[in-house]
Amino acid sequence: MRVATLSLLFLLASPLAQAAPGGSVSFQVVDETDPQEVSEDTVLFIDGKQVAHFKLDHNHDKSMVSVNLPAADHYDYALCGRITVLLPDGRPEQRIIDGGATLKHPDGILYRALAAEDFTIFYLADARADPPNPPYDAHHTDACSLPVS
Repeated sequence: MRVATLSLLFLLASPLAQAAPGGSVSFQVVDETDPQEVSEDTVLFIDGKQVAHFKLDHNHDKSMVSVNLPAADHYDYALCGRITVLLPDGRPEQRIIDGGATLKHPDGILYRALAAEDFTIFYLADARADPPNPPYDAHHTDACSLPVS
């Protein structure tokens, strides 16, 4: 019986027993317009699947979604879409949104969809972070194939 108990303890502590995550994770993403923005139409993809669509303008300047996913070690995301910003001279300019990174252990976290470097880097940041800097792995994903008008 002692050998069987030791074998069971070894199996429970082995990486194989811990490698198969079960259950699910849940987190929220909030997107808000920046004072420079006129409008925004953004889609959030996680591991290649669309999980949210944000359509913002002066009448709807904030949107929040809850995301539920099967448990995993990490999730790759992409933010894709278009925003219209006002230039310093007052003219509107449309820009393509294409940014992504990796979320690790997102369960229970509220993320903010943010832009940096004059709306050229788009990313999700933990809303509790101050300041909410882009993640080290933020990059253009090339996952967004949008026609340019």
